[in-house]
Parts: sequence; C-alpha cells; structure tokens
Amino acid sequence: DGKTMTARRTDQDKIDTVVLQSRIDGQSIVSTIDTRYQDIAENSLRKALQRYGGEAGCAILMEMQTGYVLACANLAVDTSAHNYLEVRDRNVAVSDVYEPGSTFKTVILTAMLNDPTIRIDTAKMYRAGVKNFGGKYGEIKDDHQIKDSEGRLRDSLNVREIIEQSSNVGMSDIGWRFYADRRDTLRMLVERMFPYQKLNPDVKAREYNSRINNLHASNRDFLNFCYGYSTRVSALQLITFYNGLAAEGRMVKPQFCKGVMHGDRLVENKPIVLNAHMCSRESARMMRTMLEGVVERGTGNNIKNTTYGIAGKTGTAVHSYARRNVYNASFAGFFPSENPRY
Repeated sequence: DGKTMTARRTDQDKIDTVVLQSRIDGQSIVSTIDTRYQDIAENSLRKALQRYGGEAGCAILMEMQTGYVLACANLAVDTSAHNYLEVRDRNVAVSDVYEPGSTFKTVILTAMLNDPTIRIDTAKMYRAGVKNFGGKYGEIKDDHQIKDSEGRLRDSLNVREIIEQSSNVGMSDIGWRFYADRRDTLRMLVERMFPYQKLNPDVKAREYNSRINNLHASNRDFLNFCYGYSTRVSALQLITFYNGLAAEGRMVKPQFCKGVMHGDRLVENKPIVLNAHMCSRESARMMRTMLEGVVERGTGNNIKNTTYGIAGKTGTAVHSYARRNVYNASFAGFFPSENPRY
C-alpha cells in the first residue's frame, strides 16, 4: 500500500526492529559479457590448464574502442572436485598480481621508443645469447650474466628480432646502454604509460597494489626489469595497456557494465579514457609491426592463421619455490592486427 510499517519484538530484554517497505522497481543493468565468447574462453582456458597442469588462469577479451570486457574466464584448480572451477572472491584477472615476464618487454620497449632524449636505431645489432653485465654504478660493483632461453639465439639481434625471439639479453643490452645510469628515468617513463594504479572495475573483485621493485638495489634488479621481472601487475592491467597500444595510444578503462535500461531503451556507458596519449602514434605503430612479427615468425607462430592477422607477445616467467620451478605462461595481444578491434 506504499506505507512503511515498523514491527517491534521483545526477547530477553533485546529489541529487534524490522522495517517493511513496499517494493520499488529498479533499473536493469546490461553486462558487457557476451555469453558466446565467455563459453569459448572458459572451455579453452580449462583445456589449457588441464593440458599443462596449471594452478590457475584467466582468459580476457576486451573491445578496443569501448573497453567493454566481452569475456573474462577465471579458473583455479579444485582438488576436491578434481576439476578447474571459479573460486569465490578470486577473480584471477583482477586479483592476482604476478611478474609477467616477456609480455612486459612490449611495455619497456614502448617506453624507450617514447623517450624524446634518446633514439633507438631499430636496425642496430644488440647482444643476444649470453652476456655479462656489470661495472661501476654508484656503489654497486656486481657483475651478472644473463642468458637467453635454451641458448638457442644468435650472438646478436636487431630490435625487431629481439622482440620476435624474446631475447632477455637483447632487452638487457638496450636497457643497459641507455638507462644504466638513468634508472629512475626508465621507471618514470613506464609509470607514465602503464596503468599501475588500481583500475577499480565495476565488478566486485579484490584488487591489490601493483609495483616496481627498487631498481637501484642491484644491477640484477634493473636488468630483470628490462625483460619483465622486478615488477608485479595484474592481467587486467596488462590487457589495458595492450588495448591502448592497439588504439595507437588511447588507453580506456575496462568496463563490465554496458549500460542501464530506462524502460525499453538502453543507455550505454561511454568509454572512460584513462590516458589519451599513453605513447606516440609512431611508437605504437612500430610496436604493432614488431608484435605482428612475433606471431608471423617468432615465439607466437603457433597461433598464426590465414583468416586474420594477430599482433602480440608471449611471456614466460619462472620462479623457484620449495626447490622446484613454477612458471607463469601468458600471451597478450590484439586482432585483427591490420585493423584492431579486440
């Protein structure tokens, strides 16, 4: 009847008050999730986790122009159910922060290309395979040897080949030449461009602080940063960066709510621009060409297809826990590479 009634009940000197209100019709929200894509993402993710014996993983599909998240599958092993299931209060894409490894090389190189104080000659040959780094840097006098995976790379590579073949030594060599005594400059360039702050997505999910380690602690910390360690990020932050790279520098916030229904009319949420110019168009286009090469000729050629182009970067970060190696394996990119949409 539209009136508010109050009922009072006395029980052992305690008084409970119950407020009864008439129903008010609310407004319906429309999710960005496309159930077709979500089903494909979740099934593909589960198969990959089963194949490799993964502990947890995620698969995210984001629309470039709007930031709408069309699919976000999150699975973790359930030992009691002997299966991979969604875990309460753990959205892997948002809540898990990790050292990304080589998918972060794209971030580092884009920051360097965007630096107006230096010019990186992409045709120049840099060291690869194995190299000792060291020498004086303030009070630091430590030498460190960096090796490429399985020692299978040539002794020298150009910048395009460093990205295609994912050379840790090559990225370290570039970083050492230009920023060994300007480490704070590289850090500043990366922090200006990468979304380290909490994204605060419009879904309930625990989100933790991302960070960069102290790059002055040792030469090793700095060199690690150059190829994707010494930093911790979430998968959603990483895809937000790649989405901005596909949009030639326009970074938008990921959104899970497409809009609100007003009667029969959907009022869509507008894109939220986090950084209108995270990098120059020239830098973004150079990186897109290199990332296309990763799929065409490099470490990502197992997903090459003849239907549309893909630009992206593979990543594997290895950590030692309890005398065993634990791996974070990932791929981040966008498609169709010739006219990016996702």
